Amino acid sequence: MLLWHFHSKLLIQAGRLRTTVWTMAFALGLALVCAPEGQADETLPFIIQDSLYRTNIGINNLDFLPAEVSLLLYDNGGHLVAQGSVQIPSLGFLNLSQVVSLLFGYSYEQPFEGFIRLRSASRIAAFAAQIQNENSDPGIIASMPEDASHFLLPITTSINPWTSTLAIVNLAARATIVKISLRDESGSLLAETERSLEAASQWITPSIHGELGVNGVRGYLVVQSLDGAPLAVLCRHTQLVTRQDVFQQPFDLRKTGKVFYLPYWFAEGLHRSWVVLNNPDSEPASVALRPLSPSGIPLTDYFIQVPAFGAVLVPDSALLAGRGDRASYGLIRGTSTRPLGGLVIQTDLSSGDTIHTNLVTELSPEILIPSVTQAPPFSSSLLLGNLGEAATWIEISHRAADGHSTAAVSRMWLPARGTVYLDKVLTNLGIPSGYGPLQVRSLEGQPLAAFSHVLNNSGARGALNLLDTRPTVSKRVGERLRLRWQYDPAEISKIQEYRIYRADRATRNFQKIASVPVSVLEHSLDATVAGDFVLAVKAFNGVQESNPSNEVLLQVKP
Repeated sequence: MLLWHFHSKLLIQAGRLRTTVWTMAFALGLALVCAPEGQADETLPFIIQDSLYRTNIGINNLDFLPAEVSLLLYDNGGHLVAQGSVQIPSLGFLNLSQVVSLLFGYSYEQPFEGFIRLRSASRIAAFAAQIQNENSDPGIIASMPEDASHFLLPITTSINPWTSTLAIVNLAARATIVKISLRDESGSLLAETERSLEAASQWITPSIHGELGVNGVRGYLVVQSLDGAPLAVLCRHTQLVTRQDVFQQPFDLRKTGKVFYLPYWFAEGLHRSWVVLNNPDSEPASVALRPLSPSGIPLTDYFIQVPAFGAVLVPDSALLAGRGDRASYGLIRGTSTRPLGGLVIQTDLSSGDTIHTNLVTELSPEILIPSVTQAPPFSSSLLLGNLGEAATWIEISHRAADGHSTAAVSRMWLPARGTVYLDKVLTNLGIPSGYGPLQVRSLEGQPLAAFSHVLNNSGARGALNLLDTRPTVSKRVGERLRLRWQYDPAEISKIQEYRIYRADRATRNFQKIASVPVSVLEHSLDATVAGDFVLAVKAFNGVQESNPSNEVLLQVKP
């Protein structure tokens, strides 16, 4: 039984990272004294404005201080054609409609294709919504940081009536050669090509399979810069008859994993889904898929082999056999002998709308959904899962666009491996209309997963990726690190000592590394071993420990 529940927020100010944490009766904040990680530089590829599409963007400020954000609009050739800047309140959110016209400063009538780069001294997270003008169908484009050069797109197609469009941005200030490889489910190489991309340019092909010289096939793509130049990549699948679009976010190959999680929504006759798993390894993979009920109870395991360099598609009729016509939802936990990428494809049989959701391999107890909405014709749903081995209280708080937390703060109890589904999530939180970020935190420090969809009245959907909101600090072996924390002086008599915990980021096996007297509000330690770590602090009253403070990620380089 734990004594106190914590809620965390982050502040970056005056060269230090500070966090402030509140409880009902006790306050504890953890800080790392160091320089910030540097300027944020994110890219939104495939920005369009024409007779068919318009593009809106949303920007989250993850810091306590106001953020100044520069927006640079480039055409496909890499020419800077318009720019502007915006200020976002602390912890706030800004929505920019028809961003192309906004940056040009007037209603831009000519068709435009290009990309946007966002730069700020603050921590920001952005996304774009590519919206069809005719029916307001939304497609979500996640921003991409400038540090990835090797991507996997789990499924592409040229089987009539579908086609797959590919967009690639070379983010480097130099030209680069990009290799594009298409493989089928057996692992066979169907086609491969290399293309030179000029510095800071975008290349878009409306049919990547046609570009590769194949047709009527299905397979996954690997996109790689041969000299390590950073890229931004995106795939859009289009139904050529209905013009329905399905966006597929790229899978950063650094984030493949042997343990992963996917969502499922199962209602026979109403929904249909497929799990797609990709094995980019030269060795075959043995995989176990374990669906979990909303209460966290394991259902029947499903075992499958994924060929070397191959892929598999598992229909829900096999994975959830025996569920009958019962509507259900939950998580799928996958384990594999080789690191995998992949996604789940979900189709609404009544409307034909389809959505792609990438599997989750990186776990965090503190996450942010970039924006949820309740503003006709749009609404947002949320599937939230506790990935941990222990039950936890979950705190969900909605932040208005000005960064202030609204009255919509909800707490719910989730069992180990349990899930909850909130259709029209803001309505469930008591907000009749509005939009903005959704902060989710496990008060016991259990890792979470969240899957959010935005829908319009006709059912068309787009998926928003969750964000890990924990601040990150980088040190080298031998460098010294200083922790600082805060507390409410009125509660000092309840505390005997503070206990500092550290865990490997992947395993989250926390171990106590220091005890600090109640009168001391900081602790210094040396970075002795290279790796990725998590730091947290607990208060001890002589009998029990509190729940953990907010977490800070520490990367120690050799």
